[in-house]
Amino acid sequence: WGDDGLKTLVQSTQEAYMVRRDRVVSAAEAHLSDVATWQTPCAGFFFWLKLRTPLEAASLLQSMREHKVLVLAETFCCSERSQYTQHVRISYNHDDMSLIDEGIKRFGELVRQQMAAKQTN
Repeated sequence: WGDDGLKTLVQSTQEAYMVRRDRVVSAAEAHLSDVATWQTPCAGFFFWLKLRTPLEAASLLQSMREHKVLVLAETFCCSERSQYTQHVRISYNHDDMSLIDEGIKRFGELVRQQMAAKQTN
């Protein structure tokens, strides 16, 4: 590959992740702005959200299974797990970008359901 080949590979990978990141940001703006906040990442392939209301992690995971969508709750990344989670991580390194909008839409719906259920308890 040499230096030029490596440089080309790195540049094309960066460009691909920027396109995916922008797709996630657009989907988040459309489907999550009422339930979460975020800062657009400048690198990598993870998009972290801060839910406006902490949710019970086990219930959130069960709801994600039912909606056939999965993001990683921060509590599963921590050595000391909490019952509640307020931060979640979305990965956008999947090749099929058509799934991004639908997945984030489903996640927004389930977060709204979880928040509504929490308010009624």
